Amino acid sequence: MNSKPMIDGIMCSVGGNSIESILDNNALSYISKNGDDQLEAKYKGLIITFIKKTYRCYIRGSIHKFKNEGVHNADLFTYQDFVSATSKLATELNVVVEDLDIIRFEIGINIPLSLPTHEYINCISEVNNLIPTEKKKRSILLRYTQYDVKIYSKSNIYREFKSKNIIRVEISYKKKQKITQDIWKLYTLKDLLNVNLWTRIANILDKLISKIAFFDFSEMKNVKLERKEERVFYEWSNPVRIMQEVNRSKVCKMRKRVNQIYNKYAKNMKANELVNTAKIRLKQCLNF
Repeated sequence: MNSKPMIDGIMCSVGGNSIESILDNNALSYISKNGDDQLEAKYKGLIITFIKKTYRCYIRGSIHKFKNEGVHNADLFTYQDFVSATSKLATELNVVVEDLDIIRFEIGINIPLSLPTHEYINCISEVNNLIPTEKKKRSILLRYTQYDVKIYSKSNIYREFKSKNIIRVEISYKKKQKITQDIWKLYTLKDLLNVNLWTRIANILDKLISKIAFFDFSEMKNVKLERKEERVFYEWSNPVRIMQEVNRSKVCKMRKRVNQIYNKYAKNMKANELVNTAKIRLKQCLNF
């Protein structure tokens, strides 16, 4: 089974002499965009953009996919793989990693499970005590001001990994302030080579995954509830009833009570599998 890296999607601004080096790189085929105002090149899962008016250059995309020659980002990607990919980036794009200023990036883990991914995603009711902003058959999204949390089926993206039943849990940082708050004050791509940061990232993901609440009705099918519990459980596990209630504090209170009842009787097998498998995969990524 495979797991996804803890660091994947990146966006960096290019500075110093690396701007001219990357523009003169013969391996990159630039095309004009926005009426000739900018140049863009795609290279092994990365997109390089140069804005002529401001003389600014950016690199964005998946460094994991870059490591795999742009084919996919669904195999194991350890700390040592990240070190190698960073060296490969510097060599092939002819840049200095200290010239690549971090704007935003993603951390996450791919978790291979025993059942089809939608059977897990459809049972997720809350993440960190919050109802998802968007919920679809194969994905869940929670939007915050400085970051997003995404849970989705990776197996649905790459057919060759469909049988692995891979779910990705990801935090996409949109603001440097939140990156500093959660991880460390990061400046350049070189800073991510610090092994201590990878341990922090693993802890952040482990904590997030432990706060994913499942609500699997199949586990409650043959459970004999007390009368009071039954009334609360079925009324406040109903999405229509929740949407109708204008008092949001009451919704939170009753949802918490529903989760207590569920956890009292359910075996929570899907949640336990997700948490336990994620712990194993996170340890594998910390291959120093």
